[in-house]
Amino acid sequence: MAHFNCRITWCLLGSLAVISWTLADANHNHTSSFNDNNDTDGIVLTANQFILSNLSNQIPSHYIYKGRRNNSFVLFYAASQYYPITASLKLPTSSDYTLTSRNPGLIHVFNDQNQHQTAHLYLSLPSDDTKLGMDDPVLPPFVTTQLVAVPSNNSAPLPGGCCLTCDLDIDPNVILKSSLWITWISFAEANAGFQNDKQPACGGNKPSRFRLQYHLYQLFQPEWTMDSKELFTNIRYMITPEQIRKYGKFIRTFNGGTKNVIAMNSVFGYGTVYGVIVKDPFFSTEAAYSPATTYFCNLTQNTHQAVTCKTSPYNYFAAILAIVLSAGGLCICLFSAKFFKVFLFCNGCLIGSIITFVVVAVTGWLKMQLSLQLTVTLIASLLAGATFVVIWYTFGICLFILAFLSSPLGFLITSVALTATPLGILSAWTRVNFALLFVLMFVIFALLSIIFTKSMSIITPAVTGAYLFLFGISHFVHVSFGLFILSIFRHALVEAEVNVLLTSIPFTSDDWIFCSVWAILSIVGIALQYRLRSKEVPFPQSPLIFYRWRQKRKNIELINTNNGLTDHITEDANAGNNGIEQSPLLGSEKHSYGTNW
Repeated sequence: MAHFNCRITWCLLGSLAVISWTLADANHNHTSSFNDNNDTDGIVLTANQFILSNLSNQIPSHYIYKGRRNNSFVLFYAASQYYPITASLKLPTSSDYTLTSRNPGLIHVFNDQNQHQTAHLYLSLPSDDTKLGMDDPVLPPFVTTQLVAVPSNNSAPLPGGCCLTCDLDIDPNVILKSSLWITWISFAEANAGFQNDKQPACGGNKPSRFRLQYHLYQLFQPEWTMDSKELFTNIRYMITPEQIRKYGKFIRTFNGGTKNVIAMNSVFGYGTVYGVIVKDPFFSTEAAYSPATTYFCNLTQNTHQAVTCKTSPYNYFAAILAIVLSAGGLCICLFSAKFFKVFLFCNGCLIGSIITFVVVAVTGWLKMQLSLQLTVTLIASLLAGATFVVIWYTFGICLFILAFLSSPLGFLITSVALTATPLGILSAWTRVNFALLFVLMFVIFALLSIIFTKSMSIITPAVTGAYLFLFGISHFVHVSFGLFILSIFRHALVEAEVNVLLTSIPFTSDDWIFCSVWAILSIVGIALQYRLRSKEVPFPQSPLIFYRWRQKRKNIELINTNNGLTDHITEDANAGNNGIEQSPLLGSEKHSYGTNW
């Protein structure tokens, strides 16, 4: 019996030992799993594969990328159309490896490229103390986000790896600062390609990063759409160097060691994605920065929760101005032959507005309110138009007037050539030679006006008037047709440290329709005005000179009333002055104006 009790005791002790060993092993496994950053708790990302995720404002979403042996680093990129999101490589967050924006990009560098390593990303909605600004939207419970992990192999350059002024240790983000007219694009310098986990130093006399080349690309959304699916699709086209070259439009190349800042057109309401490829010619390797997206406006949501652009406070003023330009442009295009003095006044207004706006911009008056700038430009343009009429009315200086007749046409043709063709994105342009080009075109067209006066006085109002007519319409139908002129004005708005503004604009099927209508309307205007001027009197002389001539003729008639020479003198005077101005200043009820060259 005692022996039996002893056996039972040994069995119980053995069972307790087994249970204790099992519990200890389970606890050890749990601790090991926690210390390994919970690899099994996150969502595993596949290289270059996009996923959609609904972020919550309650807990961060955890994502994992398992690197391969030849991976030197991995770029995590997340994008939201409207709401800001917070991305971090570690928890708790820190400014060294955390970023809050609508499209944050972070890089994790693998310490040992000969072993499999794991990179972690945590996404969440920002808290109240980490929002981007006072205009941030109220965050909903869930936000749809697009996420991708893009690995790069050994010897690839490290985007944003040599930024000494960035909050992030490595900042691969393309930075956009947009205004109503201009968007500034900048990005941090990359570090050169490296092997065996030894990153080159960013400092020194001739750092290796100076050999790098940066290629900027741009991709516009088709048509004027603000759909999140369309934006996410375009982002997928601008995430790897191969896709960027295939789908993006090449803009400019920057060399290492230069300031990577450039100014470009802001195209209100157009979804646009910017991407940058950095290339290391020594290793023949390349990598892509995280793309940046913009609509060139302040976003808001309407009553149907659809994202749209906020309306500018000057939108009503712009609409009135567009209507006036359309009506005036159509009259100039078709009927300037019947209203020479009105055309002369409008031509002076156009020249005055161009010169005044550039002077206001260059002299620093742009710090004034926009309404005051527009008021100054409007008053100056009216004064310039009145000056043209007064000079002709008082002094009859036709040569001076003719020299400026075709200046707007030269400005228009040059603007179209620089915005609708690759000429506008050449690296040779600077602020100086860009301005000299327009001065040269002004001189050329002034000479053409003097040599071919009748032809240029018909072509100029027809072409410029047709453009002004369609320019006003383009304000209401959201096309890029009006940017032919506006993009050139924006060169005067570029700050001194930015060398040149690139005139890259989206050109869609609607713009081709507008250009076709422009050509047809110009031809109709030329044909109509040529017909109206086919049997006209010579170029109208000064009304003041005509008044003095009439007074002189009356005096002669008075002196010769008794010698029978009055009729003969009158006939000779009329024969020599049959083209004298004989109608009110702004009316032409009885006579058309033109020349019999």
